[in-house]
Amino acid sequence: AYERLELAYAVLTALPGSPMVYAGDELGVWGGDDPENRKPLPWADKTGDASMRELAATTTEVIGSWLRLRQDKDVGRILRLGGWRLISEAGLLIIERDLNGQYVRLYANASDDEITSDVGIIPPRSAKLVKLGMRGR
Repeated sequence: AYERLELAYAVLTALPGSPMVYAGDELGVWGGDDPENRKPLPWADKTGDASMRELAATTTEVIGSWLRLRQDKDVGRILRLGGWRLISEAGLLIIERDLNGQYVRLYANASDDEITSDVGIIPPRSAKLVKLGMRGR
């Protein structure tokens, strides 16, 4: 289940606009109608639950690594300001972002099988971001 959560954040990172991230998303905490939308976050360091601490550390790092790409010196401007198009190819969702002739592509595989693409193998339920440089070169 958390592989799909990581995949969702990869897609959010590559799509235009600001990703909406709520406290608890990295743990799979869900809200609902009032009063369920105000339940407390299970703070990993306060629960005394080692598996919760490990889950929080792992998912926070993984999700954060995707979101931090929007500030990366090589691809951040392209992800924040670039034009975009969606491509469906061989079972992959490809999000292409383009700015001033430079472009990146996110290859997202939501299936349970690995998929071979022009940038290599994309494992099941995962994504790969590739900076492709200047278009036409």
